[in-house]
Amino acid sequence: MEWTEEAVATLKRLWAEGGSARAIGGTLGGISRNAVIGKAHRLGLSNKTKPAVEEPAPKIVDTGSLTDSLGGLTGNSGSSGGLGAGLDTGEIVEGLKEALGIGTERAVGTVGVLDGFNADPAIHIPLPDSLSKVQSALKTVGMSG
Repeated sequence: MEWTEEAVATLKRLWAEGGSARAIGGTLGGISRNAVIGKAHRLGLSNKTKPAVEEPAPKIVDTGSLTDSLGGLTGNSGSSGGLGAGLDTGEIVEGLKEALGIGTERAVGTVGVLDGFNADPAIHIPLPDSLSKVQSALKTVGMSG
């Protein structure tokens, strides 16, 4: 495809307006998305970036009802400043992320070893019976555990 001055001007205008490469190519007459991106790059047009989204301020979470609901499970007898009292959303999120990270590390440490998954009947999911012929054929060539 030969880029005429008119096509380049249209590309620059549509690119500045935030048009997608696919839409610009369609407007220019069936030019591929990759050709549009390549030409924009060679012309030094700025990379498209999404506008920054402003994060809302952390909210203070009322954990009184949660504490009341979980009181029997945790040994707390209601909202006496126990479970999560005074934590804002950011602190709760960080705590949950840390707990998930610890749980993930433990799970990987348990099942991420040789036969850690296959040898544990509590988590191993056996091959369906309908595929037993395939499995036995693979075993004969050393490709099935």
